[in-house]
Amino acid sequence: MDKKEVTLIMFDAVKSGSFDEVLKAAYQIFQMPIAVCDASFEMLAQNYPPTPQDDLCWDMPLAEKKVPLEVVQIFQEHDLIDKVNQSPGETIFLNWGWFQDHPRLTTAIRSEGGIIGYIAVLCTQEAYQSWQDEALQVVADAMGIMMEKKGLSRKETNIILQSFARELIMGNVQDPLELARWSELVKLDLHDTYVMMAISSPPEANRQELFSFFLRQLKLHTTSMVYHIQGHTLYLLFYRQSKKGILTETLVGMESIMKSIGLYGGISLPFQSLEHISKYREQASMALTAGRKMDSQLRIYFFEKYALETILFSAFEKIQPQNCIHPAINQLKKHDQDNNTDYLDTLKSYVMNHQNVGETCQALHIHRNTLGYRLKKIEETTGIDLKDTNTNTYLLIGFHVLDLMKRL
Repeated sequence: MDKKEVTLIMFDAVKSGSFDEVLKAAYQIFQMPIAVCDASFEMLAQNYPPTPQDDLCWDMPLAEKKVPLEVVQIFQEHDLIDKVNQSPGETIFLNWGWFQDHPRLTTAIRSEGGIIGYIAVLCTQEAYQSWQDEALQVVADAMGIMMEKKGLSRKETNIILQSFARELIMGNVQDPLELARWSELVKLDLHDTYVMMAISSPPEANRQELFSFFLRQLKLHTTSMVYHIQGHTLYLLFYRQSKKGILTETLVGMESIMKSIGLYGGISLPFQSLEHISKYREQASMALTAGRKMDSQLRIYFFEKYALETILFSAFEKIQPQNCIHPAINQLKKHDQDNNTDYLDTLKSYVMNHQNVGETCQALHIHRNTLGYRLKKIEETTGIDLKDTNTNTYLLIGFHVLDLMKRL
């Protein structure tokens, strides 16, 4: 097949706007299995055809919808990545080392001189023909156009590190030996206290540009971090931090940058082990969501401050807020309206002060005997037992829900 015919097929496919369609068109040209990923080894489309080929570097990404670390390690150990990176605009026939029994054609996808992805065709020595070299470059150009159109042309300075960061942050590296092996491979000194952060931008903003600018500026304040962009969220893992959280100087510099470009961030509790990183990634995301709802004028939200709100917001997804409120609260509200009493305020102060009589009396400016009388009348009116722990917890949640609803 000549270059003109290949070009027409590929650029007709680009008009579809779908990576899957472009990959299918490439398969039409080569009639051999073909796969494509970005520079951090995220699959851009499902391998085509989507069937196992008795090839580890094909079958694992096919099953997991990404290139796992085991496959990246094979690439690294056989100098594949360096070889491709050092051969701009060239198609390479891999037939050495591990690839001797699993040959393939491969090349880099480039944008403005930088590598933004890779494409590979499973091709035996018998099936290889010289025209395929040039054809694969046309396919790579088409994929590059697609990536640019979709805002995926960000270039990585350390491909292996970004792949590792993605797997680590998304909770796919949990075995300590595996973590140690990859930390050594990417020369990353992970230790001490960790903190997760989730960052979002305004919906109308160009997230890719904002995230790229933010990361460039943040690196002026700290190098003890790795990051991964998942969907519309930028996740950051900070290491070598204070036991209280992100180092103050880093936090101050980061907040200043975020204010200048309109970003918002949620921060997890500090932690000492990466084994349960998914838990802290969730904390950061939940703090971000709750903070944006509660205090939109701020830029950074700490899970510690918004933990209760995150729990309640999660509950509201399955339970109507009114069902989180003890019936006694509505009973007392109506009683106060009908009888000109203030039992509801008394109950709220008593519950919110953890049934501490002295603090409740001080808050309400009343005598102990008055408080005792009111609490007895509250129990008689509602039928509740204020000595019951479950009742007090239910009431406490109800008052928090009411306060939360007023703030929203």
